[in-house]
Amino acid sequence: MIKYLGLHETLDVHELVTFKNLSVTKSATMSKLVQDPELKAILDTEAVTGTRHIRNLQHFLTKKRAHITAAAGTTQEQLLEAAYNRQEEQLK
Repeated sequence: MIKYLGLHETLDVHELVTFKNLSVTKSATMSKLVQDPELKAILDTEAVTGTRHIRNLQHFLTKKRAHITAAAGTTQEQLLEAAYNRQEEQLK
């Protein structure tokens, strides 16, 4: 039996994903600008770790949408791959 998140839980996960997206974007951007190698390493690590956290959080959201996206002709793997590719492009 598949268990879905409640509405308030889904909104909480959306908030977390939004916050992590902002954090990853800021870390990746600032990493390109800093001069200190130690700070650059910390920011790079945060960007990579944050991207992994986003993918983990998206798992909770995409489980609920599996039946909707299948009906629309888009697979979960395609959605996650597109999101991952966007994050990778931001890190470059």
